[in-house]
Amino acid sequence: MEIELNSDIMAKLFSRRVGGRSIVTKGPRYNSLRNRRKEIDERTRSLRLKLSEQSGRSSEDDVAKAVLKVLLQAENHKATLNEIRERLPEFLELSDADRSVSDSRPKEQVWEQQLRNIVSHRSVDGNFIKQGYLESPERGILRLTDRGHRFLASDANQ
Repeated sequence: MEIELNSDIMAKLFSRRVGGRSIVTKGPRYNSLRNRRKEIDERTRSLRLKLSEQSGRSSEDDVAKAVLKVLLQAENHKATLNEIRERLPEFLELSDADRSVSDSRPKEQVWEQQLRNIVSHRSVDGNFIKQGYLESPERGILRLTDRGHRFLASDANQ
């Protein structure tokens, strides 16, 4: 018995219900949505870099590279976010814009929000956890990976 599957049927077959909405998880429609999401993530990252350059702020990449340096010196290349927060200013010159109060987290400075974004945005392309430079083995803990160590070594050579 041969059955022709159109895109609506495929979407129903390869989707799951989340919060009352059908979310596609496999198939051509999913791949198209995933590719579009990657494009948006890439554009957003590019715009954030430009904004940070114009405002005199450190970029999220600058903060993430400083985290790698902190962890390189930490015992077992692992530390809590609070330990990293205490040591990060030793590895990154923070501007007044970096030290300003975050709009979305009023109890934190902008650079502290960027530090926490490393964990909360772990699934976004370009994130140091997603790229494999860092890992979060437990809640609130970051560890430098071998790949992160190699990245630091290659970045130092440039």
